[in-house]
Amino acid sequence: MTFSSRRSIFGFLKAFMSLPTSRSITARTLVKLFLTSLKLYPVALAAQFIGMAGIAAAFWSTDAPRSALIIWAVFGLLELWISLVFVRSFWRDPRKAEHVRLWIRRWTMLASSAGLIWGGAGAALMLPQSGIYQVVVVAVIVAVTFASWPVYSCWMPSLTAFTLLSLAPVTVSVAAQYGISQTIMALILLVVTGFVLYSGRRLNEMMLSAILNDDQNERLVQRLKVEVSRSEAARRKTQQESERRAQFFAAANHDL
Repeated sequence: MTFSSRRSIFGFLKAFMSLPTSRSITARTLVKLFLTSLKLYPVALAAQFIGMAGIAAAFWSTDAPRSALIIWAVFGLLELWISLVFVRSFWRDPRKAEHVRLWIRRWTMLASSAGLIWGGAGAALMLPQSGIYQVVVVAVIVAVTFASWPVYSCWMPSLTAFTLLSLAPVTVSVAAQYGISQTIMALILLVVTGFVLYSGRRLNEMMLSAILNDDQNERLVQRLKVEVSRSEAARRKTQQESERRAQFFAAANHDL
């Protein structure tokens, strides 16, 4: 791979994961973007909890070490608890716009940890098992990814980290078995990965555009209110001047 091709790939990835630069993005806009995405966070957390329970129940009676399953479940539950703490702290922060960089870093770390948990499950449970158990692992991880990507799409680096960390290990584990069905499954996982990243990018742009349009409409409404108040003040002033002139001419007419 040449240096120019590497630069083009890195440039594409940077442009893909960054926010659109054609419109001004402020800290207040980013906060609104996060608040919009967090409305779907309970669905993602519920999907992750159900997925953990399903995997633990499916592999409890297999040859998989129960201690490893318990440790994995504990880390998964810890990540869910930290996610709930994050949401509560973010909602209660009265200066979200001032601390937006800190919240972005925490959000990216949270998404990466969730991706590592599910990626670790895919890498650890695929190779020792076969048949229906592999299908269960792939189905659960894909279902969790589909339930979570609308939430993480508010910040493209977080969506990219979560998607790649959760799907790449299971994809590699499936492809390493060199079977026809495994090859087809690996191709499907690659398609799912591309679909999630592309759809997340499009959803990010749609939400951002909607927020910016709402802000613009809000500014127009405020400007209209100011213009109306100025017009009303000018009308009252003109009316008062007319009344004073009428009183003056009435008094002058009475004197004459």
